[in-house]
Amino acid sequence: MKTDLLDTHFLNEILIKDEKENCWLKFSDPIQVLTAWRIEDIQSQLQSVENAVDLNNYYAAGFIDYEAASAFDSALVTKVKRRLHNDAKKSMPLLCFGIYKGVEKMAELPPVFDSYQLGEWKVATSKSDYVKDIANIKARIESGETYQVNYTIRQHASFRGNVSSFFSSLAANASYGAFVDLNDFAICSASPELFFTLRDGVITSKPMKGTAARGLGSLEDQSQKRILFNSEKDRAENIMIVDMIRNDFSKVAKFGSIKVSDQFKVEPHGTVWQMTSSVCADTSHSVTEIMSALFPCASITGAPKVKAMEIIDDLESEERNIYTGTIGYIGPGGNAQFNVAIRTALIDKAEEKVSYGIGGGIVADSNANSEFEECLLKAQVISQAIIPDFSLLETLLWSKDTAYFLLDEHLKRMSDSAEYFCYPFSKNKILEKLIVLESGFLENSYKLRILLAKNGAVTIDHDVLENDVLESASKNRSINVCLAPKPVDSQDHFLYHKSTKREMYQYALDACPEYSDVLMWNENRELTETCIANIVIRRGDKFLTPAKRCGLLAGTYRQYLLDKGEIEEGILRIDELTSTTEIYRINSVRKWQRLNVTINDHTKGDK
Repeated sequence: MKTDLLDTHFLNEILIKDEKENCWLKFSDPIQVLTAWRIEDIQSQLQSVENAVDLNNYYAAGFIDYEAASAFDSALVTKVKRRLHNDAKKSMPLLCFGIYKGVEKMAELPPVFDSYQLGEWKVATSKSDYVKDIANIKARIESGETYQVNYTIRQHASFRGNVSSFFSSLAANASYGAFVDLNDFAICSASPELFFTLRDGVITSKPMKGTAARGLGSLEDQSQKRILFNSEKDRAENIMIVDMIRNDFSKVAKFGSIKVSDQFKVEPHGTVWQMTSSVCADTSHSVTEIMSALFPCASITGAPKVKAMEIIDDLESEERNIYTGTIGYIGPGGNAQFNVAIRTALIDKAEEKVSYGIGGGIVADSNANSEFEECLLKAQVISQAIIPDFSLLETLLWSKDTAYFLLDEHLKRMSDSAEYFCYPFSKNKILEKLIVLESGFLENSYKLRILLAKNGAVTIDHDVLENDVLESASKNRSINVCLAPKPVDSQDHFLYHKSTKREMYQYALDACPEYSDVLMWNENRELTETCIANIVIRRGDKFLTPAKRCGLLAGTYRQYLLDKGEIEEGILRIDELTSTTEIYRINSVRKWQRLNVTINDHTKGDK
């Protein structure tokens, strides 16, 4: 028998987001590393892991590969038999756990300053092959073999550089994120899904089934949320998976203790809304016994599990490896937490490549084209991973005549954006700070900047507005502007929220240094806004402002004028500028300012 007790240097570090404590757990310097490359060794090794924790009050942290499923039930089929097991350096173990004397708790991931280079992602399965496989699954559903199959595909890219930096950019806000750094491989998981927790004899699972794209602005986003919540198809899939989880729980739960709560709860996770439900039960069983009853999680197989996994093995062209497996920890007293390893990248350091799995549940009325697009939507979480920290921002005016102008509207907009990006928001905290500031204001007018950080911290800057700034708030004084050198993407959700993430605006300003502001436009040659204000064009006896869907921040003063009927929404194009006699920028600090627009030649090629 091959030894599965490895040199502790095989495993470098493990980071796991703890759901109960809302912190990161850092596991380093293991006193022992237990692994298994063979199916027949997995259960005994997992039991050894649990014994080490129970006997010594140690911690254990690690992972179990999806391909390990048949170790817990011989009827569950995976591609593990096709894997070469005789050289640990060329493959990932099916199971790997470090044993630790203690754990370090961190409020946030530590900063990493080293860089990495990620190549272009390439989906390994063509759309035509995907469509054929979905047709195959639907035929099997029609014949009664299965009710649902969770079919997945892989995408690959080259990777060089620091794996910790990549993980931080991918998973800093993941509910059940996990990082496993091995000598030759690294696992970077931004999982939003809980496989199970075991706390004081209560086991809880939070299966996730049902997906919808996030909206661009807050209103559209809430509409998408409602559509998903009311979707009969997604609810039916969610119920099916919950029933499978309940069935798995029945193997280890005390009689009559299984309960379902928070059914059809819709949660934001990056680029998508996800529907979840919670299942809990009382149990006296060990983690090894619970894993034997539940693994792999029903939400990533289908129903019934045995037949669904046969179909998965038949149709999926690559091993899933850690994708849809589980990563977690066991602590003193038998408490444990394990995720479902979705939104999970596997980095092969030696080969300098990374793989990432995506997929979804296929049922009788699934549309192959829609399912393929949903896969690409889910994949955006990794392609859009590199987003630096930013704060939400509101800029408002205080004067002796108006006090805080449109204050409720500004705070409502910040509240909506805070909900969108999952930032803590306290209106009372901001109002308290504003009241203190106002008590010190004199006869001047002031511009204030309210900043809300991702941890909920609020800072407010203020400056006296000089008379020339106030005087420029007039339809009779002109500001020289030019067109931006390239269009914005109207599907960029940051355009619809005011924040310190202003790269697209700063690029335009830097490219036009002789102008104090720049007129932005989108991929359809539709005008959107300037870098600091909304715009209004006079067309006959009407004053029109671009529609929000063109890709712009809906300003509070813009809405104020719309509500008063002074302006209307419309589609305004670059070509109109040559015949436009009046164009203005508007915001709540400077009100109306007339613009003189220079038409740039560089827009002509951007059709």
